[in-house]
Amino acid sequence: MNVTLDRKSDIRKFEKERIALSSLRDDISTIYRDMGNFIVRTTEHMDMFGSMITPYVRYFYPSGDNEPGECFITEVVAPSRCELDAAIDAAVNIMAGDELMNERVSVAIEDVLALGGSVDIILDLIDEIDVYAENMLIISSKYGSAGMSLARISSEVGAMARLVNDIGGKFRDFMGNLVEYRKEFNEIRKRIEVVSENYLTRMKLNLSIIFGEMVRELGIVSENVNEMMAGSAEVEQAMRVFVGNIQMEDVIRQKIDRIIMLLDDPRSEAGHGTPGILEEVGTAAMHVAAGHLSGLWHDLAGQSVVVEGFSSKITALLNNMIRRFYSGDATAVENKDDRMDQIYLKIENLKDEYVGHMEEIISGKKCLLGLCESFIVILNEFAGLFGGIAGSVKKFEAMNMITRIELARNVLFTRSLSGALTSVMDLPVQMKRIVDRSLTQYDAIRMNIVSAVEQYAENFNRQEEVLEGCIGSMKKVSVKLYESQKYYWDISQEIGRSSNKILGFIEGESRKSGMAAALESLSSIRESVDRCIGENGCESRPDLEGLWQRIRETPDIDTNRPLMEALAGELAGNKSKEQVIVF
Repeated sequence: MNVTLDRKSDIRKFEKERIALSSLRDDISTIYRDMGNFIVRTTEHMDMFGSMITPYVRYFYPSGDNEPGECFITEVVAPSRCELDAAIDAAVNIMAGDELMNERVSVAIEDVLALGGSVDIILDLIDEIDVYAENMLIISSKYGSAGMSLARISSEVGAMARLVNDIGGKFRDFMGNLVEYRKEFNEIRKRIEVVSENYLTRMKLNLSIIFGEMVRELGIVSENVNEMMAGSAEVEQAMRVFVGNIQMEDVIRQKIDRIIMLLDDPRSEAGHGTPGILEEVGTAAMHVAAGHLSGLWHDLAGQSVVVEGFSSKITALLNNMIRRFYSGDATAVENKDDRMDQIYLKIENLKDEYVGHMEEIISGKKCLLGLCESFIVILNEFAGLFGGIAGSVKKFEAMNMITRIELARNVLFTRSLSGALTSVMDLPVQMKRIVDRSLTQYDAIRMNIVSAVEQYAENFNRQEEVLEGCIGSMKKVSVKLYESQKYYWDISQEIGRSSNKILGFIEGESRKSGMAAALESLSSIRESVDRCIGENGCESRPDLEGLWQRIRETPDIDTNRPLMEALAGELAGNKSKEQVIVF
Protein backbone atom coordinates (compact mmCIF):
# COMPACT_ATOMS: atom_id res chain seq x y z
CA MET A 1 0.00 0.00 0.00
CA ASN A 2 2.47 2.52 -1.31
CA VAL A 3 0.11 5.42 -1.86
CA THR A 4 1.44 8.91 -1.17
CA LEU A 5 -0.20 11.22 1.34
CA ASP A 6 -1.25 13.65 -1.37
CA ARG A 7 -2.86 10.80 -3.28
CA LYS A 8 -4.51 9.66 -0.07
CA SER A 9 -5.81 13.12 0.45
CA ASP A 10 -7.59 12.74 -2.85
CA ILE A 11 -8.96 9.43 -1.63
CA ARG A 12 -10.30 11.03 1.55
CA LYS A 13 -12.27 13.76 -0.20
CA PHE A 14 -15.70 12.44 0.94
CA GLU A 15 -17.24 15.75 1.91
CA LYS A 16 -20.07 15.37 -0.62
CA GLU A 17 -20.80 11.83 0.62
CA ARG A 18 -20.72 12.95 4.25
CA ILE A 19 -23.17 15.75 3.46
CA ALA A 20 -25.38 13.28 1.57
CA LEU A 21 -25.28 10.90 4.54
CA SER A 22 -26.27 13.71 6.93
CA SER A 23 -29.17 14.60 4.68
CA LEU A 24 -30.06 10.90 4.38
CA ARG A 25 -30.03 10.57 8.15
CA ASP A 26 -32.43 13.51 8.47
CA ASP A 27 -34.69 12.19 5.69
CA ILE A 28 -34.87 8.72 7.20
CA SER A 29 -35.59 10.22 10.62
CA THR A 30 -38.40 12.27 9.08
CA ILE A 31 -39.83 9.21 7.30
CA TYR A 32 -39.78 7.11 10.46
CA ARG A 33 -41.04 9.97 12.63
CA ASP A 34 -43.95 10.80 10.31
CA MET A 35 -44.86 7.14 9.91
CA GLY A 36 -44.61 6.44 13.62
CA ASN A 37 -46.51 9.59 14.62
CA PHE A 38 -49.29 8.85 12.14
CA ILE A 39 -49.65 5.25 13.24
CA VAL A 40 -49.53 6.14 16.94
CA ARG A 41 -52.14 8.91 16.51
CA THR A 42 -54.33 6.71 14.37
CA THR A 43 -54.18 3.72 16.69
CA GLU A 44 -54.85 5.93 19.72
CA HIS A 45 -57.83 7.49 17.97
CA MET A 46 -59.15 4.10 16.86
CA ASP A 47 -58.66 2.72 20.35
CA MET A 48 -60.45 5.68 21.91
CA PHE A 49 -63.29 5.48 19.41
CA GLY A 50 -63.54 1.71 19.92
CA SER A 51 -63.67 2.12 23.69
CA MET A 52 -66.35 4.79 23.38
CA ILE A 53 -68.57 3.00 20.87
CA THR A 54 -68.19 -0.59 22.13
CA PRO A 55 -70.96 -0.32 24.80
CA TYR A 56 -73.38 0.98 22.17
CA VAL A 57 -72.36 -1.73 19.72
CA ARG A 58 -72.93 -4.39 22.37
CA TYR A 59 -76.33 -2.90 23.21
CA PHE A 60 -77.69 -2.16 19.73
CA TYR A 61 -75.76 -4.75 17.71
CA PRO A 62 -74.97 -7.79 19.88
CA SER A 63 -72.69 -10.39 18.38
CA GLY A 64 -74.68 -13.36 19.65
CA ASP A 65 -72.63 -14.08 22.75
CA ASN A 66 -74.30 -11.37 24.84
CA GLU A 67 -76.29 -12.43 27.84
CA PRO A 68 -80.10 -12.18 27.50
CA GLY A 69 -81.53 -8.87 28.58
CA GLU A 70 -78.45 -6.89 27.59
CA CYS A 71 -79.35 -5.61 24.17
CA PHE A 72 -81.76 -3.43 22.21
CA ILE A 73 -83.79 -6.36 20.88
CA THR A 74 -84.38 -7.99 24.29
CA GLU A 75 -84.84 -4.79 26.25
CA VAL A 76 -86.76 -2.62 23.76
CA VAL A 77 -87.98 -4.41 20.65
CA ALA A 78 -89.37 -7.59 22.25
CA PRO A 79 -91.03 -5.80 25.23
CA SER A 80 -92.45 -3.16 22.88
CA ARG A 81 -93.98 -5.84 20.70
CA CYS A 82 -95.52 -7.53 23.75
CA GLU A 83 -96.74 -4.18 25.02
CA LEU A 84 -98.27 -3.32 21.66
CA ASP A 85 -99.89 -6.74 21.37
CA ALA A 86 -101.41 -6.40 24.84
CA ALA A 87 -102.56 -2.85 24.12
CA ILE A 88 -104.16 -3.90 20.85
CA ASP A 89 -105.91 -6.82 22.56
CA ALA A 90 -107.21 -4.48 25.23
CA ALA A 91 -108.37 -1.95 22.63
CA VAL A 92 -110.10 -4.66 20.59
CA ASN A 93 -111.82 -6.02 23.70
CA ILE A 94 -112.96 -2.59 24.75
CA MET A 95 -114.15 -1.69 21.28
CA ALA A 96 -116.06 -4.95 21.09
CA GLY A 97 -118.41 -3.44 23.66
CA ASP A 98 -118.81 -0.27 21.62
CA GLU A 99 -121.31 -1.92 19.33
CA LEU A 100 -123.74 -2.52 22.18
CA MET A 101 -123.35 1.01 23.50
CA ASN A 102 -123.59 2.51 20.04
CA GLU A 103 -126.75 0.49 19.46
CA ARG A 104 -128.20 1.68 22.79
CA VAL A 105 -127.56 5.28 21.82
CA SER A 106 -128.97 4.76 18.33
CA VAL A 107 -132.14 3.09 19.73
CA ALA A 108 -132.55 5.93 22.24
CA ILE A 109 -132.33 8.49 19.44
CA GLU A 110 -134.89 6.59 17.41
CA ASP A 111 -137.16 6.35 20.47
CA VAL A 112 -136.92 10.07 21.05
CA LEU A 113 -137.67 10.71 17.42
CA ALA A 114 -140.68 8.42 17.84
CA LEU A 115 -141.96 10.82 20.51
CA GLY A 116 -142.41 13.26 17.70
CA GLY A 117 -145.50 11.25 16.63
CA SER A 118 -147.10 11.87 20.01
CA VAL A 119 -146.30 15.55 19.73
CA ASP A 120 -147.86 15.63 16.27
CA ILE A 121 -151.08 14.08 17.69
CA ILE A 122 -151.13 16.68 20.46
CA LEU A 123 -150.71 19.46 17.94
CA ASP A 124 -153.59 18.04 15.85
CA LEU A 125 -155.76 18.12 18.97
CA ILE A 126 -154.63 21.65 19.65
CA ASP A 127 -155.72 22.60 16.18
CA GLU A 128 -159.22 21.28 16.96
CA ILE A 129 -159.31 23.25 20.20
CA ASP A 130 -158.07 26.33 18.34
CA VAL A 131 -160.89 25.94 15.81
CA TYR A 132 -163.40 25.54 18.68
CA ALA A 133 -162.04 28.72 20.27
CA GLU A 134 -162.43 30.62 16.99
CA ASN A 135 -166.06 29.44 16.62
CA MET A 136 -166.80 30.35 20.22
CA LEU A 137 -165.38 33.82 19.65
CA ILE A 138 -167.52 34.32 16.56
CA ILE A 139 -170.69 33.17 18.31
CA SER A 140 -169.99 35.26 21.42
CA SER A 141 -169.60 38.38 19.29
CA LYS A 142 -173.17 38.00 18.03
CA TYR A 143 -174.57 38.52 21.49
CA GLY A 144 -172.86 41.78 22.29
CA SER A 145 -172.31 42.46 25.96
CA ALA A 146 -173.97 39.19 26.91
CA GLY A 147 -171.23 37.29 25.09
CA MET A 148 -168.32 39.23 26.53
CA SER A 149 -167.48 36.59 29.16
CA LEU A 150 -167.57 33.86 26.58
CA ALA A 151 -165.38 35.97 24.28
CA ARG A 152 -162.75 36.31 27.02
CA ILE A 153 -162.81 32.51 27.53
CA SER A 154 -162.37 31.90 23.81
CA SER A 155 -159.43 34.33 23.75
CA GLU A 156 -157.76 32.48 26.63
CA VAL A 157 -158.31 29.15 24.90
CA GLY A 158 -156.85 30.54 21.66
CA ALA A 159 -153.82 31.91 23.53
CA MET A 160 -153.20 28.55 25.16
CA ALA A 161 -153.55 26.84 21.80
CA ARG A 162 -150.94 29.18 20.33
CA LEU A 163 -148.68 28.50 23.32
CA VAL A 164 -148.92 24.80 22.78
CA ASN A 165 -148.25 25.30 19.06
CA ASP A 166 -145.11 27.29 19.96
CA ILE A 167 -144.01 24.40 22.17
CA GLY A 168 -144.72 22.07 19.29
CA GLY A 169 -142.54 24.21 17.03
CA LYS A 170 -139.67 23.87 19.51
CA PHE A 171 -140.30 20.12 19.53
CA ARG A 172 -140.00 20.05 15.76
CA ASP A 173 -136.74 22.07 15.90
CA PHE A 174 -135.31 19.69 18.48
CA MET A 175 -136.35 16.74 16.40
CA GLY A 176 -134.67 18.28 13.36
CA ASN A 177 -131.46 18.68 15.38
CA LEU A 178 -131.76 15.08 16.55
CA VAL A 179 -132.06 13.91 12.95
CA GLU A 180 -128.81 15.71 12.12
CA TYR A 181 -127.16 14.29 15.26
CA ARG A 182 -128.33 10.83 14.27
CA LYS A 183 -126.90 11.24 10.78
CA GLU A 184 -123.53 12.48 12.08
CA PHE A 185 -123.49 9.84 14.83
CA ASN A 186 -124.05 7.03 12.33
CA GLU A 187 -121.42 8.40 9.92
CA ILE A 188 -118.75 8.63 12.62
CA ARG A 189 -119.75 5.27 14.05
CA LYS A 190 -119.46 3.66 10.63
CA ARG A 191 -116.07 5.29 10.00
CA ILE A 192 -114.70 4.04 13.34
CA GLU A 193 -116.03 0.56 12.65
CA VAL A 194 -114.36 0.58 9.21
CA VAL A 195 -111.03 1.69 10.70
CA SER A 196 -111.28 -0.90 13.44
CA GLU A 197 -112.28 -3.68 11.07
CA ASN A 198 -109.80 -2.85 8.31
CA TYR A 199 -106.78 -2.00 10.43
CA LEU A 200 -106.96 -2.60 14.14
CA THR A 201 -108.02 -6.21 13.74
CA ARG A 202 -105.08 -6.80 11.36
CA MET A 203 -102.59 -4.81 13.36
CA LYS A 204 -101.26 -7.73 15.40
CA LEU A 205 -100.49 -9.64 12.23
CA ASN A 206 -98.77 -6.62 10.71
CA LEU A 207 -96.82 -6.05 13.89
CA SER A 208 -95.76 -9.68 14.02
CA ILE A 209 -94.50 -9.51 10.44
CA ILE A 210 -92.72 -6.18 10.78
CA PHE A 211 -91.18 -6.92 14.17
CA GLY A 212 -90.01 -10.28 12.83
CA GLU A 213 -88.38 -8.50 9.89
CA MET A 214 -86.92 -5.95 12.28
CA VAL A 215 -85.29 -8.64 14.40
CA ARG A 216 -83.88 -10.39 11.32
CA GLU A 217 -82.59 -7.18 9.76
CA LEU A 218 -81.09 -6.01 13.04
CA GLY A 219 -79.33 -9.37 13.21
CA ILE A 220 -77.85 -8.81 9.74
CA VAL A 221 -76.87 -5.25 10.58
CA SER A 222 -75.33 -6.49 13.83
CA GLU A 223 -73.17 -8.87 11.82
CA ASN A 224 -72.11 -6.00 9.56
CA VAL A 225 -71.29 -3.70 12.45
CA ASN A 226 -69.35 -6.37 14.30
CA GLU A 227 -67.48 -7.22 11.10
CA MET A 228 -66.61 -3.54 10.69
CA MET A 229 -65.47 -3.32 14.30
CA ALA A 230 -63.46 -6.55 13.94
CA GLY A 231 -61.88 -5.25 10.72
CA SER A 232 -61.04 -1.98 12.41
CA ALA A 233 -59.51 -3.86 15.35
CA GLU A 234 -57.49 -6.02 12.97
CA VAL A 235 -56.13 -2.92 11.23
CA GLU A 236 -55.31 -1.35 14.58
CA GLN A 237 -53.51 -4.49 15.76
CA ALA A 238 -51.57 -4.74 12.50
CA MET A 239 -50.40 -1.15 12.94
CA ARG A 240 -49.34 -1.78 16.53
CA VAL A 241 -47.36 -4.83 15.44
CA PHE A 242 -45.78 -2.81 12.65
CA VAL A 243 -44.71 -0.07 15.03
CA GLY A 244 -43.03 -2.73 17.13
CA ASN A 245 -41.20 -4.11 14.08
CA ILE A 246 -39.75 -0.83 12.78
CA GLN A 247 -37.90 0.41 15.84
CA MET A 248 -34.78 0.79 13.70
CA GLU A 249 -34.50 4.54 13.47
CA ASP A 250 -31.93 4.86 16.27
CA VAL A 251 -29.86 1.96 14.94
CA ILE A 252 -29.85 3.39 11.42
CA ARG A 253 -29.03 6.88 12.65
CA GLN A 254 -26.11 5.54 14.75
CA LYS A 255 -24.78 3.58 11.76
CA ILE A 256 -24.95 6.65 9.57
CA ASP A 257 -23.18 8.74 12.22
CA ARG A 258 -20.41 6.13 12.44
CA ILE A 259 -20.04 6.01 8.68
CA ILE A 260 -19.82 9.81 8.57
CA MET A 261 -17.10 9.63 11.18
CA LEU A 262 -15.25 6.90 9.29
CA LEU A 263 -15.31 8.98 6.10
CA ASP A 264 -13.76 11.94 7.86
CA ASP A 265 -10.16 13.10 7.17
CA PRO A 266 -7.70 10.93 9.17
CA ARG A 267 -5.58 13.96 9.93
CA SER A 268 -6.15 16.05 13.03
CA GLU A 269 -6.86 19.74 12.94
CA ALA A 270 -3.55 20.41 14.74
CA GLY A 271 -1.24 18.75 12.21
CA HIS A 272 -0.72 16.19 9.55
CA GLY A 273 0.79 13.48 11.69
CA THR A 274 2.81 10.63 10.22
CA PRO A 275 1.91 10.17 6.53
CA GLY A 276 2.26 6.41 6.34
CA ILE A 277 0.23 5.71 9.41
CA LEU A 278 -2.45 8.25 8.42
CA GLU A 279 -2.68 6.64 5.01
CA GLU A 280 -3.28 3.23 6.62
CA VAL A 281 -5.85 4.72 8.99
CA GLY A 282 -7.70 6.29 6.06
CA THR A 283 -7.65 3.10 4.06
CA ALA A 284 -8.86 1.04 7.04
CA ALA A 285 -11.66 3.58 7.70
CA MET A 286 -12.79 3.40 4.06
CA HIS A 287 -12.99 -0.38 4.21
CA VAL A 288 -14.93 -0.33 7.47
CA ALA A 289 -17.22 2.44 6.11
CA ALA A 290 -17.83 0.41 2.96
CA GLY A 291 -18.86 -2.59 5.07
CA HIS A 292 -21.21 -0.44 7.15
CA LEU A 293 -22.70 1.12 4.02
CA SER A 294 -23.42 -2.32 2.64
CA GLY A 295 -25.02 -3.44 5.92
CA LEU A 296 -26.97 -0.17 6.18
CA TRP A 297 -28.29 -0.62 2.64
CA HIS A 298 -29.47 -4.12 3.43
CA ASP A 299 -31.03 -2.92 6.70
CA LEU A 300 -32.85 -0.10 4.95
CA ALA A 301 -33.90 -2.35 2.08
CA GLY A 302 -35.23 -4.85 4.63
CA GLN A 303 -37.13 -2.09 6.38
CA SER A 304 -38.55 -1.02 3.04
CA VAL A 305 -39.75 -4.59 2.47
CA VAL A 306 -41.30 -4.63 5.95
CA VAL A 307 -43.03 -1.30 5.31
CA GLU A 308 -44.31 -2.39 1.92
CA GLY A 309 -45.49 -5.69 3.38
CA PHE A 310 -47.31 -3.81 6.09
CA SER A 311 -48.73 -1.41 3.54
CA SER A 312 -49.95 -4.27 1.37
CA LYS A 313 -51.55 -6.03 4.34
CA ILE A 314 -53.28 -2.91 5.64
CA THR A 315 -54.38 -1.95 2.13
CA ALA A 316 -55.86 -5.39 1.57
CA LEU A 317 -57.68 -5.27 4.92
CA LEU A 318 -59.05 -1.80 4.27
CA ASN A 319 -60.01 -2.46 0.66
CA ASN A 320 -61.81 -5.62 1.68
CA MET A 321 -63.76 -3.74 4.33
CA ILE A 322 -64.52 -0.88 1.97
CA ARG A 323 -65.73 -3.28 -0.72
CA ARG A 324 -67.88 -4.97 1.91
CA PHE A 325 -69.47 -1.92 3.43
CA TYR A 326 -68.70 1.13 1.33
CA SER A 327 -68.62 2.38 -2.21
CA GLY A 328 -67.12 5.45 -3.79
CA ASP A 329 -65.50 6.78 -0.67
CA ALA A 330 -65.32 5.26 2.73
CA THR A 331 -67.66 7.76 4.33
CA ALA A 332 -70.75 6.52 2.51
CA VAL A 333 -72.44 3.23 3.22
CA GLU A 334 -72.58 0.87 0.24
CA ASN A 335 -76.27 0.96 -0.49
CA LYS A 336 -78.50 3.99 -0.29
CA ASP A 337 -81.29 1.63 0.76
CA ASP A 338 -79.12 0.34 3.57
CA ARG A 339 -80.64 -2.14 5.99
CA MET A 340 -80.95 0.32 8.84
CA ASP A 341 -82.77 2.75 6.55
CA GLN A 342 -85.12 -0.05 5.55
CA ILE A 343 -85.79 -0.99 9.16
CA TYR A 344 -86.28 2.61 10.17
CA LEU A 345 -88.54 3.30 7.18
CA LYS A 346 -90.71 0.27 7.96
CA ILE A 347 -91.12 1.12 11.62
CA GLU A 348 -91.70 4.80 10.80
CA ASN A 349 -94.37 3.89 8.24
CA LEU A 350 -95.97 1.52 10.73
CA LYS A 351 -95.79 4.16 13.44
CA ASP A 352 -97.28 6.88 11.21
CA GLU A 353 -100.05 4.58 9.96
CA TYR A 354 -100.71 3.22 13.42
CA VAL A 355 -100.69 6.61 15.12
CA GLY A 356 -102.88 8.04 12.36
CA HIS A 357 -105.51 5.32 12.77
CA MET A 358 -105.38 5.42 16.54
CA GLU A 359 -105.79 9.18 16.55
CA GLU A 360 -108.64 8.85 14.06
CA ILE A 361 -110.37 6.33 16.35
CA ILE A 362 -109.79 8.51 19.41
CA SER A 363 -110.97 11.62 17.59
CA GLY A 364 -114.07 9.81 16.29
CA LYS A 365 -114.92 8.52 19.74
CA LYS A 366 -114.53 12.01 21.18
CA CYS A 367 -116.95 13.27 18.54
CA LEU A 368 -119.42 10.47 19.36
CA LEU A 369 -119.15 11.25 23.03
CA GLY A 370 -119.66 14.95 22.33
CA LEU A 371 -122.73 14.18 20.20
CA CYS A 372 -124.13 11.98 22.96
CA GLU A 373 -123.61 14.73 25.52
CA SER A 374 -125.25 17.26 23.20
CA PHE A 375 -128.10 14.78 22.67
CA ILE A 376 -128.62 14.54 26.41
CA VAL A 377 -128.73 18.34 26.63
CA ILE A 378 -131.48 18.38 23.99
CA LEU A 379 -133.25 15.51 25.68
CA ASN A 380 -133.27 17.41 28.97
CA GLU A 381 -135.18 20.18 27.21
CA PHE A 382 -137.95 17.73 26.38
CA ALA A 383 -139.02 17.51 30.00
CA GLY A 384 -139.74 21.23 30.05
CA LEU A 385 -141.64 21.06 26.79
CA PHE A 386 -143.81 18.20 27.96
CA GLY A 387 -144.28 20.06 31.21
CA GLY A 388 -145.47 23.11 29.29
CA ILE A 389 -147.97 20.97 27.35
CA ALA A 390 -149.19 19.32 30.57
CA GLY A 391 -149.75 22.75 32.12
CA SER A 392 -151.72 23.88 29.09
CA VAL A 393 -153.85 20.71 29.26
CA LYS A 394 -154.82 21.56 32.84
CA LYS A 395 -155.77 25.06 31.75
CA PHE A 396 -157.85 23.58 28.94
CA GLU A 397 -159.69 21.47 31.46
CA ALA A 398 -160.32 24.57 33.60
CA MET A 399 -161.53 26.50 30.58
CA ASN A 400 -163.91 23.67 29.74
CA MET A 401 -165.38 23.88 33.25
CA ILE A 402 -165.78 27.66 33.01
CA THR A 403 -167.31 27.34 29.54
CA ARG A 404 -169.91 24.88 30.82
CA ILE A 405 -170.80 27.19 33.68
CA GLU A 406 -171.17 30.12 31.29
CA LEU A 407 -173.33 28.07 28.94
CA ALA A 408 -175.53 26.98 31.84
CA ARG A 409 -176.15 30.67 32.71
CA ASN A 410 -177.15 31.54 29.13
CA VAL A 411 -179.48 29.18 27.32
CA LEU A 412 -178.90 30.99 24.00
CA PHE A 413 -175.20 30.04 24.12
CA THR A 414 -176.06 26.48 24.97
CA ARG A 415 -178.05 25.95 21.83
CA SER A 416 -175.16 27.42 19.75
CA LEU A 417 -172.11 25.84 21.45
CA SER A 418 -173.19 22.77 23.34
CA GLY A 419 -172.42 20.52 20.39
CA ALA A 420 -168.98 22.03 19.82
CA LEU A 421 -168.19 21.88 23.52
CA THR A 422 -169.10 18.25 23.60
CA SER A 423 -166.72 17.56 20.68
CA VAL A 424 -163.70 19.20 22.39
CA MET A 425 -164.53 18.29 25.97
CA ASP A 426 -162.52 15.06 25.75
CA LEU A 427 -159.54 16.57 23.92
CA PRO A 428 -157.67 17.69 27.06
CA VAL A 429 -158.15 14.22 28.49
CA GLN A 430 -156.67 12.69 25.34
CA MET A 431 -153.86 15.19 25.41
CA LYS A 432 -153.15 14.44 29.07
CA ARG A 433 -153.08 10.73 28.33
CA ILE A 434 -150.64 11.26 25.46
CA VAL A 435 -148.45 13.58 27.53
CA ASP A 436 -148.34 11.15 30.46
CA ARG A 437 -147.47 8.27 28.18
CA SER A 438 -144.82 10.36 26.41
CA LEU A 439 -143.30 11.46 29.72
CA THR A 440 -143.10 7.85 30.86
CA GLN A 441 -141.38 6.91 27.59
CA TYR A 442 -139.16 9.97 27.86
CA ASP A 443 -138.03 9.08 31.36
CA ALA A 444 -137.15 5.55 30.28
CA ILE A 445 -135.37 6.81 27.16
CA ARG A 446 -133.45 9.41 29.12
CA MET A 447 -132.42 6.93 31.80
CA ASN A 448 -131.29 4.47 29.15
CA ILE A 449 -129.29 6.97 27.09
CA VAL A 450 -127.70 8.64 30.14
CA SER A 451 -126.60 5.21 31.35
CA ALA A 452 -125.28 4.31 27.87
CA VAL A 453 -123.39 7.58 27.53
CA GLU A 454 -121.88 7.27 31.01
CA GLN A 455 -120.69 3.76 30.19
CA TYR A 456 -119.48 4.95 26.81
CA ALA A 457 -117.52 7.80 28.44
CA GLU A 458 -115.99 5.36 30.96
CA ASN A 459 -115.01 2.94 28.22
CA PHE A 460 -113.66 5.75 26.10
CA ASN A 461 -111.44 7.00 28.90
CA ARG A 462 -110.06 3.48 29.29
CA GLN A 463 -109.68 3.12 25.53
CA GLU A 464 -107.99 6.49 25.19
CA GLU A 465 -105.47 5.54 27.86
CA VAL A 466 -104.81 2.19 26.19
CA LEU A 467 -104.60 3.63 22.69
CA GLU A 468 -102.38 6.49 23.83
CA GLY A 469 -100.19 3.85 25.47
CA CYS A 470 -100.00 2.02 22.14
CA ILE A 471 -98.97 5.25 20.42
CA GLY A 472 -96.36 5.91 23.13
CA SER A 473 -94.91 2.42 22.77
CA MET A 474 -94.68 2.73 19.03
CA LYS A 475 -93.01 6.13 19.29
CA LYS A 476 -90.57 4.75 21.87
CA VAL A 477 -89.55 1.98 19.49
CA SER A 478 -89.17 4.57 16.73
CA VAL A 479 -86.95 6.81 18.89
CA LYS A 480 -84.79 3.88 20.01
CA LEU A 481 -84.48 2.69 16.46
CA TYR A 482 -83.46 6.17 15.39
CA GLU A 483 -80.75 6.06 18.04
CA SER A 484 -79.68 2.68 16.70
CA GLN A 485 -79.53 4.10 13.19
CA LYS A 486 -77.54 7.12 14.40
CA TYR A 487 -74.94 4.94 16.08
CA TYR A 488 -74.75 2.76 12.99
CA TRP A 489 -73.98 5.81 10.87
CA ASP A 490 -71.53 7.16 13.43
CA ILE A 491 -69.68 3.83 13.52
CA SER A 492 -69.63 3.32 9.77
CA GLN A 493 -68.64 6.91 8.97
CA GLU A 494 -65.91 7.05 11.59
CA ILE A 495 -64.44 3.74 10.40
CA GLY A 496 -64.79 5.00 6.83
CA ARG A 497 -62.96 8.24 7.62
CA SER A 498 -60.18 6.36 9.42
CA SER A 499 -59.88 3.97 6.48
CA ASN A 500 -59.54 6.86 4.06
CA LYS A 501 -56.88 8.52 6.18
CA ILE A 502 -54.86 5.31 6.53
CA LEU A 503 -55.13 4.50 2.83
CA GLY A 504 -54.21 8.06 1.95
CA PHE A 505 -51.08 7.83 4.06
CA ILE A 506 -50.11 4.37 2.84
CA GLU A 507 -50.66 5.24 -0.80
CA GLY A 508 -49.02 8.64 -0.44
CA GLU A 509 -46.34 9.24 -3.05
CA SER A 510 -44.19 11.28 -0.67
CA ARG A 511 -43.71 8.33 1.69
CA LYS A 512 -42.96 5.88 -1.14
CA SER A 513 -40.67 8.28 -3.00
CA GLY A 514 -38.90 9.22 0.25
CA MET A 515 -37.92 5.61 1.02
CA ALA A 516 -36.92 4.96 -2.62
CA ALA A 517 -34.84 8.16 -2.68
CA ALA A 518 -33.10 7.13 0.56
CA LEU A 519 -32.12 3.76 -0.91
CA GLU A 520 -30.98 5.39 -4.15
CA SER A 521 -28.90 7.94 -2.28
CA LEU A 522 -27.35 5.23 -0.12
CA SER A 523 -26.52 3.16 -3.21
CA SER A 524 -24.80 6.17 -4.78
CA ILE A 525 -22.69 6.70 -1.66
CA ARG A 526 -21.76 2.99 -1.58
CA GLU A 527 -20.68 3.12 -5.20
CA SER A 528 -18.59 6.23 -4.58
CA VAL A 529 -16.74 4.68 -1.64
CA ASP A 530 -16.27 1.33 -3.40
CA ARG A 531 -15.00 3.13 -6.49
CA CYS A 532 -12.50 5.08 -4.43
CA ILE A 533 -11.24 1.88 -2.83
CA GLY A 534 -10.85 0.24 -6.25
CA GLU A 535 -9.25 3.24 -7.88
CA ASN A 536 -6.54 3.43 -5.20
CA GLY A 537 -5.69 -0.25 -5.14
CA CYS A 538 -6.95 -0.72 -1.60
CA GLU A 539 -9.22 -3.70 -2.23
CA SER A 540 -7.69 -5.76 0.56
CA ARG A 541 -9.13 -5.15 4.02
CA PRO A 542 -6.33 -3.93 6.27
CA ASP A 543 -5.14 -5.69 9.39
CA LEU A 544 -6.53 -3.59 12.22
CA GLU A 545 -4.55 -5.45 14.86
CA GLY A 546 -1.35 -4.72 13.01
CA LEU A 547 -2.44 -1.11 12.46
CA TRP A 548 -2.93 -0.58 16.19
CA GLN A 549 0.44 -2.15 16.86
CA ARG A 550 2.15 0.30 14.50
CA ILE A 551 0.24 3.21 15.98
CA ARG A 552 1.49 2.28 19.43
CA GLU A 553 5.02 2.03 18.06
CA THR A 554 4.83 5.42 16.33
CA PRO A 555 5.79 8.29 18.61
CA ASP A 556 3.97 11.63 18.55
CA ILE A 557 1.25 10.48 16.17
CA ASP A 558 -1.26 13.21 15.44
CA THR A 559 -4.50 11.98 13.88
CA ASN A 560 -8.32 12.43 13.92
CA ARG A 561 -9.23 11.13 17.34
CA PRO A 562 -13.00 10.47 16.66
CA LEU A 563 -11.99 8.49 13.59
CA MET A 564 -9.51 6.49 15.63
CA GLU A 565 -12.15 5.83 18.27
CA ALA A 566 -14.49 4.57 15.57
CA LEU A 567 -11.80 2.18 14.31
CA ALA A 568 -11.02 1.14 17.86
CA GLY A 569 -14.70 0.33 18.32
CA GLU A 570 -14.63 -1.82 15.24
CA LEU A 571 -11.57 -3.64 16.57
CA ALA A 572 -12.94 -4.08 20.04
CA GLY A 573 -16.36 -5.33 19.01
CA ASN A 574 -18.49 -5.66 22.10
CA LYS A 575 -15.83 -4.23 24.43
CA SER A 576 -16.37 -0.85 26.05
CA LYS A 577 -14.71 2.25 24.66
CA GLU A 578 -12.50 2.59 27.77
CA GLN A 579 -11.07 -0.83 27.06
CA VAL A 580 -10.26 -0.13 23.44
CA ILE A 581 -8.81 3.33 23.56
CA VAL A 582 -5.12 2.47 23.43
CA PHE A 583 -3.61 5.66 22.12
